[in-house]
Amino acid sequence: MRLSQAALLTIVLALPVSVEVPNSDSTRGGGETRVSVTGSVGSYALIDRGCEGQVLRSHPHDYGEGGLEAVHTMGNGMSVGVRAGVHREKLTERERRTDYSTYPYRDTVIVHESDWHNSYVNPALAYEGTSGGFGMGVIVARRPFVTPSGSDQWILPSFHARVGRLDGRYLRAAYMESVPLYSGGGYLELGLGAHVTRQWDMYAGLSGGPFDGPGLALRTEYRAFPHLAITARTRLGRSGGENQSGVALGLSYVSRPPVAPRYPVGSSGKYRSLMWKPEADTLRK
Repeated sequence: MRLSQAALLTIVLALPVSVEVPNSDSTRGGGETRVSVTGSVGSYALIDRGCEGQVLRSHPHDYGEGGLEAVHTMGNGMSVGVRAGVHREKLTERERRTDYSTYPYRDTVIVHESDWHNSYVNPALAYEGTSGGFGMGVIVARRPFVTPSGSDQWILPSFHARVGRLDGRYLRAAYMESVPLYSGGGYLELGLGAHVTRQWDMYAGLSGGPFDGPGLALRTEYRAFPHLAITARTRLGRSGGENQSGVALGLSYVSRPPVAPRYPVGSSGKYRSLMWKPEADTLRK
């Protein structure tokens, strides 16, 4: 069985055991099951540099990728999930040859193209508390991942850490957990997120790998229906004279209806919604 088929089978088998009726305890957030599918396109380039950082040669890649994610978080904060993805990349390299047998000399540009495919599956466990969370997983891939240095290496662990509320503002660092892996934020990301309104979530941060140099990772999610969210993600950057960017679109099923954002009020440690009205709501701890 191919890895891509095994990844899909893993997600399908995980869904029946992960879906449950969400906990009605809104102070703890209750349980939540989220299933997402995304697709993306983009390009990046591996750059050969000299001793002083000058660009010697670039290796442009155009890519397309798809990602699947199924995550269930229980009412006590424990979370289990699986991510999977497929990549198809096309490497384009140009070689200039000079014919010295004629005068004037004649230059010829030869274009070399090669396709590269990979697929992976990433089961993970996490704890997602009210004010923070962390998680770890392991990646099993069909072949090694490409690194910015240009060498192929196995990258097996995945992890993330969060400080702050998912229904408010938070700081998050993650490694090999973006979905999709390239356009969703790259191998390594660090950023700030906010639950802006009941329907909108925003995220902005720094992104690295497999792209050359750091870039900007942006995400937005719109809850179009109580259990359906539309996501847009992008990675923006440029390095060595080459584009290092990608864009992704996706759909997510979320078992739990959207909740109002909650932010701290003064030094009392209490929280309220941005849409809070004295006659309609009361402060909660």
